[in-house]
Amino acid sequence: MTTKYLFDIINSMEVILFGGSFDPIHKGHLEIIQKATKIADKVIVIPNYLNPLKNSFSAPAELRLQWLKKSINNPKVEISDFEIKQNKICYSIDT
Repeated sequence: MTTKYLFDIINSMEVILFGGSFDPIHKGHLEIIQKATKIADKVIVIPNYLNPLKNSFSAPAELRLQWLKKSINNPKVEISDFEIKQNKICYSIDT
């Protein structure tokens, strides 16, 4: 498989980024994710380390990441720890 071929595949994909605290993940989050998988090729769920609009969180970031991984079993969904690894407040525009 050539690099150009891979590039063409990636450029033709529709990807939805879905960020949030997921503190905790709930049925509303899961419904949004499920509906997103019906209209996109891939959904990337990005839990944040700390929501910029909140002063604290109920559950630590690593626990929220585990909750997401246990709650979502869909090959079209990827759980990203990118913002959690930043270990600080991240704004969507920076992600």
